[in-house]
This record gives sequence, C-alpha cells and structure tokens, in this order.
Amino acid sequence: TNTRLVVGEWSHLVDKARAKEIDGLAVSARHAERAAHFLFTDSPYTITKFIYTRSTKFRRMEDLADRRVGLRKGNRLEEKLLLEIPGIKLIPAESDEALISLLLSGEVDALIGGIRIRLAVRQKLLPDIRLAFIVPDSETNILYSIRKDWPELHSIINKALAAIPLRERLAILE
Repeated sequence: TNTRLVVGEWSHLVDKARAKEIDGLAVSARHAERAAHFLFTDSPYTITKFIYTRSTKFRRMEDLADRRVGLRKGNRLEEKLLLEIPGIKLIPAESDEALISLLLSGEVDALIGGIRIRLAVRQKLLPDIRLAFIVPDSETNILYSIRKDWPELHSIINKALAAIPLRERLAILE
C-alpha cells in the first residue's frame, strides 16, 4: 500500500473520510451512524473516558446536571455519554489544549476526555486540574474506520493487527 498519514482536527478528518478525500480514520470507534460510510476493523485496544475538573464537587455523572462540559468537537462517544444528563450544556473544542484552556479560564465546569488529557496536564504541570472520576460505561473498543469502497485495505489492516503480539501493542501504547 501507499499509506500516508493525515493529521488534523477530528471533526474535519471525519468529514474528509465521508467525502472520500482520505481513506479512513485511525483511533476511531464503532458508531451505527457511521456504518453507512465505513467498514470497522478489529480492535487492538480499548479506552476509557474520564471527567476532569478544578473542583472537588464533581464525583459522579449526575453532578454534571445543569453544568457546562467541554468535549472534543465531533466526538460522538463523548456526546452520547453526556447527552443523557439533564440540563447539561456541551461546549465543543477543537483540541485537547483548547479543552484545557476552557477549563482553566472557567468557561466550562468540567471536561470529558481520555488519558491524553491527563498526560497533557502532567506535561504542562497544571496542578489545578484533577481527574474527578471514570465515566461509567465508557470503555470503548478503538479501531480503524475504513471507507466502504476499500475492503482490501480493511482486510490488510485486520491482518496486520492480528500479527502484532500483545507485548508489542502494549509497547506501542506506552
């Protein structure tokens, strides 16, 4: 294959993949509304979502009722997890850095994100941001979403994923 990685903001990449400007999405998740456009590969690993805040008063999802919560723009999983909360106001941001800025400035009361948020907080030595709790039922299989007109690429990726031993997958994640 002639593989070229394209980086950018998630919502723009999803639009490009739907428009067949790129061939697929890495670090994606299976969503029914995307099944019309994509084939989903096997999953090499799972992720969990967390709520991050500057306050100690958030300890469970219900505490986010009537609050402003930041999330990555276009992240369907995060939207689905939050939309069940009454009165919640979702504030989308283009990047993890933008989410952290929203939280530090007080424009959001909390944010939802993965382990990358925690790593960014540690790297920037931001003591005011804390991991409040793990979002219940947020464990998700991460996979590749490949254009439906590229079944060969879907097959190649599945074979490559199957060939990577667990030890190597864990080293890659590290």
